[in-house]
Amino acid sequence: MLDSPEDLTRFATEYLTIRDQLDPRIFYKNNKVREHLRLRLLDRAHYMANQTIGKIKGLEVKDILLLGSSTSYYYRSGSDFDVAVEIVNKDCPYLPQGEEELGKFLSFLGGSFYNHNKRFYVGNRFVDMKLSSYVMDVAWNGIYSLVKNEWRVEPKHNYSFGFTVETLIEAFRKRCQEIDDFVASLPQTDGKYDAETCKKMFDFYREQVLWRNKTVEDYLTFKMIKSTKKLKEFGAFIFKQQKDLFEF
Repeated sequence: MLDSPEDLTRFATEYLTIRDQLDPRIFYKNNKVREHLRLRLLDRAHYMANQTIGKIKGLEVKDILLLGSSTSYYYRSGSDFDVAVEIVNKDCPYLPQGEEELGKFLSFLGGSFYNHNKRFYVGNRFVDMKLSSYVMDVAWNGIYSLVKNEWRVEPKHNYSFGFTVETLIEAFRKRCQEIDDFVASLPQTDGKYDAETCKKMFDFYREQVLWRNKTVEDYLTFKMIKSTKKLKEFGAFIFKQQKDLFEF
């Protein structure tokens, strides 16, 4: 573990600190997104959509959603704007209809977009904008439709009830140990992992680290993993194994 006990305590404290109201820099007192911000985010989302799916007949923007910690009562002063541009395949015969396969294609398009465009910022806050085929129904934070200017899912006011700094750090350490045990269980040949094992490793990273969000504990633990060096460390490890696989 590369993070100090002091770091873990600070991260856990931040994620368990509930605010009396939503971020006033983002929301009016009636919990509607401030209009100038809504329009700026929509402008950037439409630009991204036009530059990616704009010329693919049959793909359409279903909604543009603000989500993440900025739509919660647990926001921090430096929280990013997390925006999902929700895409549906209406009648494009060349692309998959299923959400998962379409999602993979959209991830590729999004990555290509950022290879040729600057990252988005509003003020000095980063806009983490992604093309998505779906948004997970399990949302511990709120989900706000910037198009309809209304909540799709209203934020829960105190989802961390019952957790303490100590119990959250304990859950975080347990999850890190699960990751380490999984990696240790994978077979190697001459110090390398084969293609099938690399795929298992990547699937574990995606499903058991990035997408594991069925309980409040899962969500809070992921926030801890994301804030510490563990996520970057594990992601870099997977990338290295895949790179080694194709060296010859």
